[in-house]
Amino acid sequence: MVRPGGLILADNVFWNGRVAGGDADDADVRGIRDYNARIASDPRLSSSVIPVGDGLSGSVVR
Repeated sequence: MVRPGGLILADNVFWNGRVAGGDADDADVRGIRDYNARIASDPRLSSSVIPVGDGLSGSVVR
């Protein structure tokens, strides 16, 4: 568990462009897509994806 105000970081959330593209559908890509969707829709988090390198997501626990 992360306390309110804590930060959750995840690297490689674009996975060499495979996550945003529709062609790749292996278990790794599905897992990253699921993670991205969960942090985006979780009302306990304020999340952003920073488009640097392979993508970095940051979520602050509310």
